[in-house]
Amino acid sequence: IALLGTSIPMAVSDGLLAAALANVPAAFDMITIWAHGEAAQIGRHKVPGLWMTGNGLRLLERSQPGVLHTDLKACNDYQDGLAAAAKVTCPAMLLLGDSDRMTPAKAARPLADAITGVETVVLPRCGHMMSVEQPDAVLDHLREIV
Repeated sequence: IALLGTSIPMAVSDGLLAAALANVPAAFDMITIWAHGEAAQIGRHKVPGLWMTGNGLRLLERSQPGVLHTDLKACNDYQDGLAAAAKVTCPAMLLLGDSDRMTPAKAARPLADAITGVETVVLPRCGHMMSVEQPDAVLDHLREIV
Protein backbone atom coordinates (compact mmCIF):
# COMPACT_ATOMS: atom_id res chain seq x y z
CA ILE A 1 0.00 0.00 0.00
CA ALA A 2 1.25 3.49 -0.79
CA LEU A 3 -0.20 6.53 0.92
CA LEU A 4 0.64 9.84 -0.74
CA GLY A 5 0.41 13.24 0.93
CA THR A 6 -1.40 12.02 4.01
CA SER A 7 -1.57 12.64 7.73
CA ILE A 8 -3.55 11.58 10.76
CA PRO A 9 -5.59 13.44 11.69
CA MET A 10 -6.22 15.26 8.42
CA ALA A 11 -7.65 18.46 9.81
CA VAL A 12 -9.10 20.99 7.37
CA SER A 13 -9.30 24.66 8.30
CA ASP A 14 -12.72 26.09 9.14
CA GLY A 15 -12.20 28.80 6.53
CA LEU A 16 -11.56 26.29 3.77
CA LEU A 17 -14.53 24.14 4.82
CA ALA A 18 -16.82 27.19 4.83
CA ALA A 19 -15.58 28.36 1.43
CA ALA A 20 -16.02 24.87 -0.03
CA LEU A 21 -19.54 24.62 1.40
CA ALA A 22 -20.42 27.98 -0.17
CA ASN A 23 -18.74 26.80 -3.39
CA VAL A 24 -16.92 30.12 -3.77
CA PRO A 25 -13.71 30.59 -5.78
CA ALA A 26 -11.76 31.29 -2.58
CA ALA A 27 -11.92 27.56 -1.76
CA PHE A 28 -10.22 26.66 -5.02
CA ASP A 29 -7.67 29.45 -4.58
CA MET A 30 -6.76 28.26 -1.06
CA ILE A 31 -6.22 24.70 -2.19
CA THR A 32 -4.22 25.75 -5.24
CA ILE A 33 -1.89 27.89 -3.13
CA TRP A 34 -1.53 25.44 -0.23
CA ALA A 35 -1.31 22.25 -2.31
CA HIS A 36 1.54 23.27 -4.61
CA GLY A 37 5.04 23.59 -3.25
CA GLU A 38 6.84 26.88 -3.65
CA ALA A 39 8.89 25.61 -6.58
CA ALA A 40 5.72 24.61 -8.44
CA GLN A 41 4.28 28.08 -8.00
CA ILE A 42 7.10 29.64 -9.97
CA GLY A 43 7.32 27.11 -12.78
CA ARG A 44 9.88 24.33 -12.48
CA HIS A 45 8.03 21.68 -14.47
CA LYS A 46 9.94 19.47 -16.88
CA VAL A 47 7.44 20.35 -19.63
CA PRO A 48 8.21 23.94 -20.69
CA GLY A 49 5.22 26.23 -20.36
CA LEU A 50 3.14 23.91 -18.18
CA TRP A 51 1.42 26.02 -15.53
CA MET A 52 0.87 23.65 -12.62
CA THR A 53 -1.10 25.98 -10.39
CA GLY A 54 -3.27 27.21 -13.25
CA ASN A 55 -4.05 23.67 -14.36
CA GLY A 56 -4.85 22.64 -10.78
CA LEU A 57 -7.14 25.63 -10.32
CA ARG A 58 -9.03 24.93 -13.55
CA LEU A 59 -9.50 21.29 -12.57
CA LEU A 60 -10.98 22.28 -9.20
CA GLU A 61 -13.25 24.84 -10.85
CA ARG A 62 -14.73 22.08 -13.03
CA SER A 63 -15.94 20.07 -10.03
CA GLN A 64 -19.66 19.92 -9.34
CA PRO A 65 -20.99 22.02 -6.43
CA GLY A 66 -20.65 20.19 -3.14
CA VAL A 67 -17.99 17.70 -4.26
CA LEU A 68 -15.05 19.59 -2.76
CA HIS A 69 -16.84 20.19 0.53
CA THR A 70 -17.84 16.52 0.79
CA ASP A 71 -14.23 15.47 0.22
CA LEU A 72 -12.76 17.95 2.69
CA LYS A 73 -15.38 17.19 5.34
CA ALA A 74 -14.67 13.45 5.04
CA CYS A 75 -10.95 14.15 5.57
CA ASN A 76 -11.66 16.41 8.53
CA ASP A 77 -14.18 14.09 10.21
CA TYR A 78 -12.36 10.75 9.86
CA GLN A 79 -11.20 9.61 13.28
CA ASP A 80 -10.27 5.93 12.82
CA GLY A 81 -7.06 6.37 10.86
CA LEU A 82 -4.61 5.22 13.50
CA ALA A 83 -6.69 2.15 14.36
CA ALA A 84 -6.94 1.26 10.67
CA ALA A 85 -3.22 1.88 10.14
CA ALA A 86 -2.32 -0.49 12.97
CA LYS A 87 -4.08 -3.30 11.05
CA VAL A 88 -1.91 -2.90 7.92
CA THR A 89 0.17 -6.04 7.40
CA CYS A 90 1.30 -5.64 3.79
CA PRO A 91 4.37 -3.67 2.65
CA ALA A 92 3.61 0.04 3.11
CA MET A 93 5.07 3.35 2.01
CA LEU A 94 4.29 6.92 2.98
CA LEU A 95 5.23 9.31 0.18
CA LEU A 96 5.28 12.88 1.43
CA GLY A 97 6.33 16.30 0.19
CA ASP A 98 8.60 18.47 2.30
CA SER A 99 6.75 21.60 1.11
CA ASP A 100 3.22 20.18 1.54
CA ARG A 101 1.06 22.68 3.42
CA MET A 102 -2.13 20.62 3.13
CA THR A 103 -0.70 17.59 4.92
CA PRO A 104 2.76 18.54 6.24
CA ALA A 105 5.25 15.66 6.34
CA LYS A 106 5.65 16.00 10.12
CA ALA A 107 1.90 15.38 10.52
CA ALA A 108 2.37 11.87 9.10
CA ARG A 109 4.57 10.81 12.04
CA PRO A 110 1.69 9.21 14.04
CA LEU A 111 0.69 7.29 10.91
CA ALA A 112 4.26 6.12 10.33
CA ASP A 113 4.47 4.98 13.95
CA ALA A 114 1.22 3.00 13.61
CA ILE A 115 2.19 0.99 10.51
CA THR A 116 4.70 -1.76 11.22
CA GLY A 117 7.67 -1.64 8.85
CA VAL A 118 6.47 1.35 6.85
CA GLU A 119 8.95 3.08 4.57
CA THR A 120 8.65 6.86 4.74
CA VAL A 121 9.92 8.88 1.79
CA VAL A 122 9.92 12.69 1.82
CA LEU A 123 10.35 14.31 -1.58
CA PRO A 124 12.41 17.52 -1.44
CA ARG A 125 10.94 20.72 -2.90
CA CYS A 126 7.57 19.06 -3.34
CA GLY A 127 4.08 19.98 -2.17
CA HIS A 128 0.82 18.05 -1.91
CA MET A 129 0.42 17.79 -5.69
CA MET A 130 3.42 15.50 -5.92
CA SER A 131 2.22 13.50 -8.93
CA VAL A 132 2.25 16.72 -10.95
CA GLU A 133 5.20 18.41 -9.28
CA GLN A 134 7.56 15.41 -9.39
CA PRO A 135 5.90 12.71 -11.50
CA ASP A 136 9.08 10.74 -12.19
CA ALA A 137 10.08 10.56 -8.52
CA VAL A 138 6.56 9.52 -7.52
CA LEU A 139 6.49 6.75 -10.14
CA ASP A 140 9.96 5.54 -9.17
CA HIS A 141 8.92 5.20 -5.53
CA LEU A 142 5.59 3.58 -6.39
CA ARG A 143 7.44 0.98 -8.48
CA GLU A 144 9.40 0.06 -5.35
CA ILE A 145 6.26 -0.80 -3.42
CA VAL A 146 4.47 -2.76 -6.16
